[in-house]
Amino acid sequence: MSRLAEDLALTLGCPVEVSYREETREVIAVARPQSGGEVRVSLTVSPMGLWLMDNPFVALKYDLLKQLRRQLGQA
Repeated sequence: MSRLAEDLALTLGCPVEVSYREETREVIAVARPQSGGEVRVSLTVSPMGLWLMDNPFVALKYDLLKQLRRQLGQA
């Protein structure tokens, strides 16, 4: 998931960590803005659903970015 974290960090302008919890099927993104603190968002994903999508990376990135921007007040 490092490419996803890098893309989100470049877009948001702050460090972002992305991880996947297999037991809950959650993708978790944690952004650390320069103002301090952290913003954490998660998406529950279906492996079968991702497989059926035309470009799951872009869809996942867009959804995480939308949630992170909302939480960071940049939307």
